[in-house]
Amino acid sequence: QSLERSLAQAQSERLSAETSLLRGRQEISKTDISILELQDGRKNEVTIDLRQTQAELDALESKTETARRLLYESAVSAPTLLARRADAELAAPIYTIFRPSADGATVQIQANETSAVEPGDTIKVEIPLVADETGALDLTSTERHEAPGIELKAETAGDTVGIP
Repeated sequence: QSLERSLAQAQSERLSAETSLLRGRQEISKTDISILELQDGRKNEVTIDLRQTQAELDALESKTETARRLLYESAVSAPTLLARRADAELAAPIYTIFRPSADGATVQIQANETSAVEPGDTIKVEIPLVADETGALDLTSTERHEAPGIELKAETAGDTVGIP
């Protein structure tokens, strides 16, 4: 009996040791899984932070470029435009009156701001544009604007207005 008891006790201890070994291996596996989950979670956090930081850097780069352009415009372009505007304000318009004559022909008359206008007259106003540094704007304005009581009409000689 004592031998059977010893054998049973040895088998029990062996089973207990195997169970403990399996539990230990199970805990190691759980720990490995937890480590992998933590590593993946950290990688995801770092990736998200990196993307957010990159987006912020891109936004700052865009703002910086906008600020650079604004500084350039204020330092270079704005004074040039102001000078051109001042020159344009000094430019005198050229007035021409096209007046129908009794024989049906049209007479062209150079005029100024105080010239008398008669019914049936067509007035052409040219505003010379100031040339830039390259001389590229050596033209006259072709914009057409309708004033109260004056109708715009197109003629082959260019843009003119007719006074009814």
